[in-house]
Amino acid sequence: MSAFKKAIVLAAAASLMLACSGSSKPKASGSKTPVVKLADKSAADILAAATAATTAKGSVHIVITSKQGNETGTIVNDTGPTGGRQVITLGSQHTEIRLVNNVAYVYANESALKEFFQFPASLAKKYANKWLSFSSTDQGFDEITETLDMPTLVNNLTLTGSLTKTGVTTVNGTEVVGIRGTDKQGGTATLYVATSGDALPVQLVSTNKGETDTGVFSKWGEAVSVKAPSGAVSVSAALA
Repeated sequence: MSAFKKAIVLAAAASLMLACSGSSKPKASGSKTPVVKLADKSAADILAAATAATTAKGSVHIVITSKQGNETGTIVNDTGPTGGRQVITLGSQHTEIRLVNNVAYVYANESALKEFFQFPASLAKKYANKWLSFSSTDQGFDEITETLDMPTLVNNLTLTGSLTKTGVTTVNGTEVVGIRGTDKQGGTATLYVATSGDALPVQLVSTNKGETDTGVFSKWGEAVSVKAPSGAVSVSAALA
């Protein structure tokens, strides 16, 4: 009962005592509003709570393991409010991406430039292990920077389609409830959200076209410091 309601009840009791001396003091009655646990909420409400908690924290560390057939890759993200860093390793391909002041910087080996970025062989060799810069108007910028700032990360976590819940389970030692839906790439995904404390994502598992990605979230709210590299070559000039 709030202090305001309690004052009203006490004032009413005092009036009755004055009007009817000797009568018994009336007892305040009322029921408390039950607290709804996160796991008991709808799938849409849990997802909304998770994206809100993610935005509020402002930064996160994510390690993604990608498997397709016999191939395994890793993506390590440090995502901040407006920028971040990503390191991608897939077989012989190695890439680092930074997002600083709405400019993306890419440092990739020859294999990654040729296979992942589809550079012509001669240019892949020329710009291997050199920093390239992508402005927001360059083709591929949105794809390169996806999940490297908080707005695009939250957008990726916002599953769509017919949302359903899993039962309460444990992931990496944390009690969670899962939300199933469709991810931004059109695959099926389950976002596991902590049931106690802040409703923060713990793990995201997505499957699409035979590829399964498992992302593990940690280090919520820790500062992400990313600097722009010196001497980067504009990708538009490199490909001209």
